[in-house]
Amino acid sequence: KKIARVNFCSIDKQGEKCAEYVEKEINAEIRGTLANKKEKPTGKCIICGKPAKEVVYIGRSY
Repeated sequence: KKIARVNFCSIDKQGEKCAEYVEKEINAEIRGTLANKKEKPTGKCIICGKPAKEVVYIGRSY
């Protein structure tokens, strides 16, 4: 099982379209963020290109 650590625009309502893209086009799910540590994103959202506000982990379920 592989997990990708990526910059993401938002895990709130603002990021819903990007999350839908991950699910439908990449066939993966956003697994969440680190629970014990707030990671600081550097750069832009990998989907929409807006400034990233979160670092999320994306993976497929088997």
